[in-house]
Amino acid sequence: MPDNAEKTPEHTTLPLGLVSVNQGAVEVVGHPPTPTRKSILDLRGLWWPDWLRQHWLDRGASLAGITEPTVSQVLYSLVIANKPPYGLPDVPYVVVETGVRFGATACWLALAVNAIDGRYIGIEVERVMVDGVNKLFAKHGLDKRAKVVCGRAPDAVTGMFEQTSVDMFFVDDDHRGPHVKREIEKFWPLLKPGGLMAFHDVVGDFPVWELVKDLGGIKLVHRPFNVFGQPPFGGLGVAQKPMG
Repeated sequence: MPDNAEKTPEHTTLPLGLVSVNQGAVEVVGHPPTPTRKSILDLRGLWWPDWLRQHWLDRGASLAGITEPTVSQVLYSLVIANKPPYGLPDVPYVVVETGVRFGATACWLALAVNAIDGRYIGIEVERVMVDGVNKLFAKHGLDKRAKVVCGRAPDAVTGMFEQTSVDMFFVDDDHRGPHVKREIEKFWPLLKPGGLMAFHDVVGDFPVWELVKDLGGIKLVHRPFNVFGQPPFGGLGVAQKPMG
């Protein structure tokens, strides 16, 4: 490299103090911070509240079961982009997530529905996770339009929603084929015409992508999330219920 050439610093702080960039990628260390939990994920270009970035980093970041923040932001944008036009009857945009875990994606979806006067319901089997995410919602003023309930998703939705009343499902709990297939059978009639059913982990050793394809869906995000010592996972598949 010529002496007068511009040099890229080895570590660069991103806008909003996101993370440190090392050689063009981001080293994210999970919790607990052991060498086997380290992952490389490029988070450059993401804009998110400082509290949500810190929550994502504190709650595992590279651990299996955590959705990539890039995927979470795609979901946020899908909610915002599909909000009902002004002038329509006051029917809130309803988003349902299965498999909330630590709530990183739940917070993005809660931010989205709060921005458009919508409603978010998360369904999670572990009570400690349910209580933790609901406290997080309350702490950041998201609890008026967002909540998490405890239960297994295919059973929990029974009696909770009317037919064609949900605008978006984000399916991210048990990825075993029979379970996902049952969720599709239960959730699809609840979707509004034109509604979206999104699925995490369409990349990796899961049967999810084949089921998304059967719905006529697409692999909207196809890059895997790589955690050292684990097979690649992640990505986002989306299917849309026909308008007619």
